[in-house]
Amino acid sequence: DNILSRVCDVFKTAFGSDEAQCRNENRRYHLTRVIGHGATGVVINAKRVSDGASFAVKIVEVWNMSTADKDRAMAEVHSLITCDFFSVLKCHDDYVQYAVTNPADKSPSANTNTDSSEANDTD
Repeated sequence: DNILSRVCDVFKTAFGSDEAQCRNENRRYHLTRVIGHGATGVVINAKRVSDGASFAVKIVEVWNMSTADKDRAMAEVHSLITCDFFSVLKCHDDYVQYAVTNPADKSPSANTNTDSSEANDTD
């Protein structure tokens, strides 16, 4: 799937589509398949390379969002990371791709192919 390869290209240190390659290159997650498409993004099934645990990865492309929508998306991620409640899915990691055109611009973007990604590991 095109989205799988795009995610692997953008977040090279975190995601890969080939399990053996992920192990050899110390990537954290092996992306297996698209689970579904929604109004704000795509959800992908992933396996953590270290222990085989399954995760859902939500991909939200914010490059074409308004500043207000980007702020809301980032607030949602922050809420999910800090929330610990039985009926709310736990967010274990978040990855943000910053725009290449202006490195000082901290607007999240998923349409660039650089290694300027930032990971916040909460696991």
